[in-house]
Amino acid sequence: MAERADAERSDVRGLRPIAVALGVLLALAACTDRGADDRAARAGFHSPSAGTPAPSPVPSGPFGTARWSGEPVPTGALLHDDGRTLWSIALDGDRSAVWRHPEAFVHRVAASEDGRRVALAVTRGDDRSLGPEDPSAFLYVLEPDGSVRTVDVVDDYRVIEAPTFLRPPTTPRGPERVYWIRFADGIDDRGRLETDVMVDDGGPRRVALPLRFAEGVIDVYGYPGASRFSVTLFRQNDVPTRFEILRNDDEGRSTDAALTLWGNNEPRAQTDSGVGVAWISPTDYVIPVVHEFFARGYTLRRFRVGCEAMGSEVVYRGTGIDRGYEEVPWQLLPAGARRVLVLRSADVRRIADGRAAFARWHTIDLRSGRLIETSITWRPGEGGWTWVAPASRANDEGRCEGIDWRFP
Repeated sequence: MAERADAERSDVRGLRPIAVALGVLLALAACTDRGADDRAARAGFHSPSAGTPAPSPVPSGPFGTARWSGEPVPTGALLHDDGRTLWSIALDGDRSAVWRHPEAFVHRVAASEDGRRVALAVTRGDDRSLGPEDPSAFLYVLEPDGSVRTVDVVDDYRVIEAPTFLRPPTTPRGPERVYWIRFADGIDDRGRLETDVMVDDGGPRRVALPLRFAEGVIDVYGYPGASRFSVTLFRQNDVPTRFEILRNDDEGRSTDAALTLWGNNEPRAQTDSGVGVAWISPTDYVIPVVHEFFARGYTLRRFRVGCEAMGSEVVYRGTGIDRGYEEVPWQLLPAGARRVLVLRSADVRRIADGRAAFARWHTIDLRSGRLIETSITWRPGEGGWTWVAPASRANDEGRCEGIDWRFP
């Protein structure tokens, strides 16, 4: 155990397999609270936001001058980009092309509520000719008018992760905004990953949030258009686990918060699974909980906003689901209000060992815990996936009766 911990603590490259298959790891209100910057500075937060947004980048990169149909993508289906085509894929395997585009590695995909807008994170991490001043990653949003808007461009070998459409928790009835993470493969003088959460505010702006020593934000998940969301932290020391899942509760206004300040991020789960969080509704979310040295204790747990003090509901227990911790990274996905999509551990082992080139997505029924194979194939390094959710105003917050809550 000590050898494993020492090796992984000293090498940030150990986190790379978690998020993208290239081996590179990686949240629009009607008004903006510019006072967030002063509050962040007074609080000593790690990533104080800029006083004004950076200018919107000029159209650039592989999709800089592109256009698409502007039609909403189908809801209740998957969205997948294979590098040349953005596909809509139903759970029965039926697929249709949404957009055939110039070749590019689209490693993360996100859709707004009702599929009206789509965010695509593109990386050039495999381009060996890149220098530190060359653009290394791009974030695009496919708009309803058919335009493809360049939202962010980064250089110095950085990548763009976790595009997510959310409403700011301080203006939950305002318009959606796109959030994302800028990630640099390095550690700062406080032992923290060099990551910045960003928000589109007429240009990229940093979002401040409090962090402890030796941890950093590596992912943000939420139901499209919702104002409640989760933040995944990576910890270098793996104590007690590599990852911690926080749930933002700024909407409760218990502390200072703003468009560019996430002030109240409450602990929800410790885990050594790197596949993320699946928000199946604006209030319910599923987290895989497991410890590296107690893998047989793996559980999938459903949490509900307003009921977290009672614990969580165990919807699956066993060793059949891969943890996403090997050299074959993948992302847990919602598949409606009663299912999530996973990869089986046996299938991922075969890919890692070179005995298979693909796996099939499986659904987990959150009522029965049953694992059901689909005909949809997943291939490592082929590109990003997301679930296109319909707009939902369902509110089960605080409805805790009738659920078999457990802790831990």
